[in-house]
Amino acid sequence: MNRLIIFIFIIYELTGIFAFAGDNNAFIPSILENMLTGSNSGGGILDEENLINCPPEGIEEGEPRCFDDYVDAYNGGCDSNPPIFQQIQNGDTICGTSGAFLRHGYSYRDTDWYQIAIASCCELQWSGVATFPLLMFIINSGSTNCSDYEILTYGLAISGDTLRINAEVAAGNYWLWVGPSTFAGPPCSISDYVAWVECTVVPCCDVSMTPDTSPVTVPPGGSFGLTGTISNPTTDPIQTDVWVGVKYNNVFYQLWLFNNIALNPGQSLSTHLNQNVPIYAPLGSYEYVAYCGDYNTNKCDSAKFDFTVVAGGMLSPGELRGDGKAQACIAEQGDKDMPLLSSRLHRESNKGMPQLEGWILEGGWNVGEDLPSEYTLIGNYPNPFNATTTITYALASAGNVNLAVYNIAGQRVATLVDGYSEAGQHSVIWDAANYSSGIYFSKLTAGIKALTKRMTLLE
Repeated sequence: MNRLIIFIFIIYELTGIFAFAGDNNAFIPSILENMLTGSNSGGGILDEENLINCPPEGIEEGEPRCFDDYVDAYNGGCDSNPPIFQQIQNGDTICGTSGAFLRHGYSYRDTDWYQIAIASCCELQWSGVATFPLLMFIINSGSTNCSDYEILTYGLAISGDTLRINAEVAAGNYWLWVGPSTFAGPPCSISDYVAWVECTVVPCCDVSMTPDTSPVTVPPGGSFGLTGTISNPTTDPIQTDVWVGVKYNNVFYQLWLFNNIALNPGQSLSTHLNQNVPIYAPLGSYEYVAYCGDYNTNKCDSAKFDFTVVAGGMLSPGELRGDGKAQACIAEQGDKDMPLLSSRLHRESNKGMPQLEGWILEGGWNVGEDLPSEYTLIGNYPNPFNATTTITYALASAGNVNLAVYNIAGQRVATLVDGYSEAGQHSVIWDAANYSSGIYFSKLTAGIKALTKRMTLLE
């Protein structure tokens, strides 16, 4: 591959620091050369003859072997200008070449980017074996223009070991990356790999959101109604999550999470929801978005519709409603168009107290469900994340709660919740736009209970 796009991805582990830097297409630094036997590396060692030779079902990559001053115009992916990806399909086995070379005195690697189109929710497995220390990635391509891709997983293996990495994915386009994990070799002349891809369909869900009226226009302080339907299109029982939110200026703000909705084969559940719009909401166009799947790991399906916040009347105090469970997004002071964008805290309204400033969502599939049986720090979504993430936790009983964020050195860098909270599930947004990329930890303290979860901030 040629020069990697400017990309910084720092992973701090408790045992050391891995740094990914956009320097001479250095997707992986040399510090990883001595750490190639991680938990993702498999034990199926192939002999050299089978390793080098392409199996009968194999498809030749077709790219020439690299050499000094080589320029990859074949499948350079996001390192090429314009980006170039080799298209592959589920079940393909690829026989390719790689290696390290010099250009203008700097070390480069020939790394290969493959693109695969996934038609439905599945477990995507990307596997390979090589004559060199191997590195592989599964990447969500986002808009496919190299501006918003997301690394889903990666793995390392020593020469001759079989590597398998997996990620549950929804329908869409994904990039499968393969190359050496080191710049210190191997030579292009002897650097071969065989890689294969499989996508196994997993039970999934369907979600739909239909507004009561269309088009949807609402003044600040108003509300709109909608019907949400969650379905199981498979022949097996499933359990799914649904999370909903609004998208403004292309940024998604989660409003609520409904966990563990059980559905029998072919079953559909519908519910009526009422979405309140806070009085500080900027005028303009929004999207109302719902996802279903496995929260934190996989979006199986999504639904959305547009709504517009327009100048208009305000709600009177007598029209306010609050049930103590709805989530409110509290804005900071600032520019008139910034409250939603700069919102840093999600919290529940105090029981029986309405929240005029909140994105209060009334109704749901599991309204009235039993309270959690124990204190749980569910985790954050998305993870890894860029700029903002939503941390979700559950309380078995009401009481004083502290939720804080710590860096890898054990220093507290943010306090998100510090006070009394009702029993039930709660969500908090952490805006990390002003923090350095790396590993952080969320810590929930409730009574004598202390729970932590790891988070990865990308830039």
